[in-house]
Amino acid sequence: MASTLPADSLPLWPSTHASIPANHTRQTAFDEKMLQGDDSGYSGPTNGGSSSLHVHEVTSHTHTETSTGHQHYFSAASTSMASDSETTSPKPTSRYTIRWSHYHVSKRSSAKNIVTGSSTAFDSTSAVTDDYPPHLECIVLQPDDGSQNIANGVLGFYNGTSAPTNFTIADGTGGTVDCVDKYIKGADTGSGNGGSSSGSASHTHNSASHTHTADHTHYGISCGSANTTSGYSPLSYPPPQTMAYAHHVVSMGLTSGQVTSGASPSSDSEDNDPKSKYMLAIQNVSGSAQAPPTGYVIAYDGSIGAIPSGWQLSDGTNGTEDLQDYQIKGTDTGGEVGDVVNSSNSHTHTFAHTHTFSSHNHSAGVSGNYYGVNTRSGMTFTDAAASHTHTWTVNNSTPAISDSDSTASESVDIRREYRTIVWIQKVDVVVSRRVMVIS
Repeated sequence: MASTLPADSLPLWPSTHASIPANHTRQTAFDEKMLQGDDSGYSGPTNGGSSSLHVHEVTSHTHTETSTGHQHYFSAASTSMASDSETTSPKPTSRYTIRWSHYHVSKRSSAKNIVTGSSTAFDSTSAVTDDYPPHLECIVLQPDDGSQNIANGVLGFYNGTSAPTNFTIADGTGGTVDCVDKYIKGADTGSGNGGSSSGSASHTHNSASHTHTADHTHYGISCGSANTTSGYSPLSYPPPQTMAYAHHVVSMGLTSGQVTSGASPSSDSEDNDPKSKYMLAIQNVSGSAQAPPTGYVIAYDGSIGAIPSGWQLSDGTNGTEDLQDYQIKGTDTGGEVGDVVNSSNSHTHTFAHTHTFSSHNHSAGVSGNYYGVNTRSGMTFTDAAASHTHTWTVNNSTPAISDSDSTASESVDIRREYRTIVWIQKVDVVVSRRVMVIS
């Protein structure tokens, strides 16, 4: 049974390059890299992740005007219709010369609910200064021959609710480094030291300013009746008089009008956590090297098949925590051990914003002829059609636009530069013995 660290294990040194313990070698391939867990298909370490701050492409989207839509007021200037002759019945039959002067009261167009055209996709602008998650920098070591125990000062993880004998929770007290709520990142390239902390719990992106356009039409609406004044020529019958007469109905159509809008940038924040689980962060500050206790979790970059007896891939079997494809985040709370911090390496942003659309108007098309019939005291006046026009005025209107559709960004892998490993755990080994009794 192996009671020492496997030869391909990777102890973490949160101190200076000059103080690396004897019989351990710095693994420079892990400098400035996060430790990314792999699964049972692991065939050796590979590098991945982004070396720069990430951006998101914001998907195209539309906006819809508030439910009531918007309307335009329009009005007609007074006009005097052409003279016309009228015939009365029954007798006496006489002809009258008539002229109608009239106008229409102000009306409102039909309501129109605008749906904008889609914006083009655009990249988010980044307000991010650091999208690394909170981390503790450590020099990643490797024991020279597999006969080494856990050196004094080495940091590790533990699958248990309290620190084992001779180890102390790494919370920044009692001579330990503070690894609570932190991930592990390799120390700076070359001879950089371990022990410093950096990173941020979350990051923020801004959406870029963008524009929508909307072509739309208001359908025709009745202008209604207008009172007309009829002037009759002086004849013996009937006497001169003024009468009210119903006017024709005018249909008004508003032609297509384009409005544009712009929106100021908006922001959205998300956590920096990659796919990860909590493990108890522990450190050997006993003053001497210690044998790995059962439950000790360590990074490993060797062959899966070469994991020595007494150690096992952390795959959720035989009392291990399933750490496949996870990074580890340190905790000082036993109740959090094994809890998922984040179940995904990717995330999106949603940008809530409102557009104010430009004031606009439409040209007016008017159609319709005069026609009407009126009866007075048993005498019918039948009027001939009388075509005419008005000068129409249409006012500006500013639609109220609401943020009605999703403005989500594309999903982006949050992980910064990493190097793959597998997590292995120290397990109990059951030794079976066969006793032969010879009688």
